[in-house]
Amino acid sequence: MSDTLIECSSMGICNRITGTCSCVDGFEGSTCNTMSCPGTPACNDHGQCLTMSQLASQATFNGNPTAFTYGATPNNQLTWDFDMVKGCMCDDGYAGYDCSLLSCATGDNPHTEGQDNEVQALFCMASLTSATLVFSFRRQATIVLTRGTTLTELEVALESLSTIVDVTVSAAASDITTPICSLAGTTVNIEFLSPTGDVPLLGLELVDVDSAFVIETKMGTKEDETCSGRGICDHTTGSCTCFSGFGSSNGQGGKGTLDDCGFVIPIFRCEDGSGDC
Repeated sequence: MSDTLIECSSMGICNRITGTCSCVDGFEGSTCNTMSCPGTPACNDHGQCLTMSQLASQATFNGNPTAFTYGATPNNQLTWDFDMVKGCMCDDGYAGYDCSLLSCATGDNPHTEGQDNEVQALFCMASLTSATLVFSFRRQATIVLTRGTTLTELEVALESLSTIVDVTVSAAASDITTPICSLAGTTVNIEFLSPTGDVPLLGLELVDVDSAFVIETKMGTKEDETCSGRGICDHTTGSCTCFSGFGSSNGQGGKGTLDDCGFVIPIFRCEDGSGDC
C-alpha cells in the first residue's frame, strides 16, 4: 500500500478558489478518499449506508449477531480500508448490493419428506407480580410480557415480529389462558411453523424472574428456501413465480396465503382417466 499523498486522492478536482475537492461519482469526503454507497439516494432509501467496519459489527449468522470485526486491530495493513469503503445494509424485505431488489417469501421444499419443525421449550418460574419478560428473535424484540401473560398472548407477541410468521404455543394439560410463568414453574412449547429450518433460540430479557430459560427440544430440519425451491423470485415485485403444479401454502405444505410455492396443487382426473371433465 502506497503512502503517497495525492490531491483529492485522484478521485476529484480541486477548486482553487475554495480549496475544496469536487469528487467524481462514487467517491466522497473532504479528500474524495471514501467510496460512496451505491444507489440514488444511497441504498435507494431501503437500507443504511455503512463503512466496512460498521457492516462487520452488524453481521449476523442465522439472524443472530456475530463477533466479526474489520479494522478493529490498529495498523493492520490487511484492513487499512475499514473506514474508506462503504456498503449497504438493507432493510427487511430488500436485497442486492444497492438494496434495489425486493425479497421473496421463503419456505419448506414440499418435495422433501420426513422433516421436522423447530420446537423450543420455555421454562419460567416467577413469584413476584413485578416479573417481566421480553423475547427476542433475529434482532427483533417483543413488547414487555408479565408472568400472567397467557399462551395466546405469547403467541400473538411472537407473531407480531416481522421475523416470525407463524408459531404454535402450548403447554401440557392446559388451555390457551394458562400463564407462561408460575410459582412452581411452567414449561411452554413453542413450535415454529414459519420460518422453517434450524432457527436460532429465542432470546430472553428478564426482570424479577426467579428462573427462566429457553432450550431446543427438536431441531428444525425443513428447508427455508426462497420460493420453497419450487419457483423463481421476481425481485421487481417481491413475488414468487411458481413452477407448474405449485402454489401458495400455509407454511406446512397445505394450501394457504403465503406466496412461497410450498403447496403441491392436486391433479384431478376424470373417471375415464382424462384431465378434461
